[in-house]
Amino acid sequence: GSKSKAKGKGKSPSPSDKPSRSNLSLFSKGTKPPATPAELLAMDPATRRKQERYDRCCATRNRLLEVANKLKLPGNPLDILIDELGGTEKVAELTGRRSRMVRQANGKVALEKRNTLKMPLDKQNIAEKHLFMKGDKLVAILSEAASAGISLQADRRVANQRRRVH
Repeated sequence: GSKSKAKGKGKSPSPSDKPSRSNLSLFSKGTKPPATPAELLAMDPATRRKQERYDRCCATRNRLLEVANKLKLPGNPLDILIDELGGTEKVAELTGRRSRMVRQANGKVALEKRNTLKMPLDKQNIAEKHLFMKGDKLVAILSEAASAGISLQADRRVANQRRRVH
């Protein structure tokens, strides 16, 4: 029916267009401003109705985002733990996550891609493991998603001989 006609029209959203629970302001990017009265008058009636509906939806979304941004939601427990243990420069994160919330020098928290070394996620985890095993990072946090095949034992071949606590 009407679904098959609509299929293929428009474009699928890019990853930056998708809403993020961690940074709601990202959701408002790419929104065009509402039509001016002159623009509305120049449109045919069907297009005008669509534009008016679009404008109402945008206004409603903006009001909801304002309310959501005022909420004092707790942070991600893993991000809080990493922050309290010294931050990303002291904690090796071996997880399946692609991004994380990181406290900046000014005290604000910002969304950051985990892959700062521009490598695949599994190699990122291996690089973090090596930093821990060398002793450059004294804390390692593993998730079940990244734990398969990873050994963090203190054997004679690695620099970090500290006792492991888990």
